[in-house]
Amino acid sequence: MFGSCMAVPVSKDAIHAVRHAHSEYALFLENERKQALVEEAKRIEEEELEAMRAEQRTSKRLHEQLAEQVRLETVQMGEQETARQLIAEASRKLSAAVQGPANNLQGAKVAMCWQREA
Repeated sequence: MFGSCMAVPVSKDAIHAVRHAHSEYALFLENERKQALVEEAKRIEEEELEAMRAEQRTSKRLHEQLAEQVRLETVQMGEQETARQLIAEASRKLSAAVQGPANNLQGAKVAMCWQREA
């Protein structure tokens, strides 16, 4: 039709169409870049939220473990106090039985049984 590529006529319409296509493509690339940035920011935000949730779960679990430990220590301290009271009472009874005026051996045996059980 025109012979060679040098013989193709270049019109203003063709130049305008090429410029328009180029600007549309540049706009498309810019929109893709912006979309990628938005998606990356959203992904980072979701990762931060998940990390915060994981930290909160860990914190809650540690708090529950600490509360359970405190409860167990309180129970153990109560049991130790009860044991101390029983031992003190058995010691008093044993001392009273041994130091008593009648050397009450039956009372001493009872006090010794109490002391062993405590």
